[in-house]
Amino acid sequence: MMKKRASALFISLLSLLAFVKEADKISALPGQPQVNFAQFSGYVTIDPLTGRALFYYFAESDDPLNKPLVLWINGVANILFLESPVGVGFSYSNTTSNHVIRDTEVALNTYAFLVNLVGKLILNNNKITNQTMINIAGIAIGNPNIDYETRLTGFFDYIWTHALISDEIYKGIVTNCNFSAEATTTKECQSFIDKAREDRGNIDFFDLSAPLCTSSSFFAIDTNFPCADDDVLVYLNTPQVQESLHANVTGSIEGTWQFCK
Repeated sequence: MMKKRASALFISLLSLLAFVKEADKISALPGQPQVNFAQFSGYVTIDPLTGRALFYYFAESDDPLNKPLVLWINGVANILFLESPVGVGFSYSNTTSNHVIRDTEVALNTYAFLVNLVGKLILNNNKITNQTMINIAGIAIGNPNIDYETRLTGFFDYIWTHALISDEIYKGIVTNCNFSAEATTTKECQSFIDKAREDRGNIDFFDLSAPLCTSSSFFAIDTNFPCADDDVLVYLNTPQVQESLHANVTGSIEGTWQFCK
């Protein structure tokens, strides 16, 4: 569902409840204790002709009238989670070709989602006489995948300086690897990258103090939280949970909910 590529959009809203559908309100989630905040989840259709829809989950804060909304594209209260692009998580399209996604298409789909779910609220609110105008307060990008060369160079610098790989392997990567978009990966470079993955093992480099996980369900290079992922996979693929989330309502989504790899 969510790769480590995330964006956050902060919007000052009087209340998100004004635009989410009452039918999307979650009455209860299996296994969740009683909570004192509202939750919503469901679909926003972004292309009726091809049957394209994005899935969202929203958890309201304890003070929704005064706290800003954060849109997370990739929990904390007052955050709206969006499963994007189409074909990821519970988001779907009835047209198979829509699952071939390019960056421009992802941006257009996200724009259509925002117009349908957030934009209409802002426009309708701003038409009301003597009503406080709603403005976008700011945009923040967390851990973005902007430049391939910078990302990979920084990644290996990071795991080396945190003692996750040896000096020998790091030197081999620096000497043999060129991560620019125009370059091709040599056998020597790939060999040192493979050794770096082996050295890292099951350590989560996003949380070095996290307990080691020996789950056989995932490879260390595929996911950052393998043991936690096991539980999440089972939970989100439980029919009662999907029903409570208003997800896969027609049962037509092929396969199971999976993490992006």
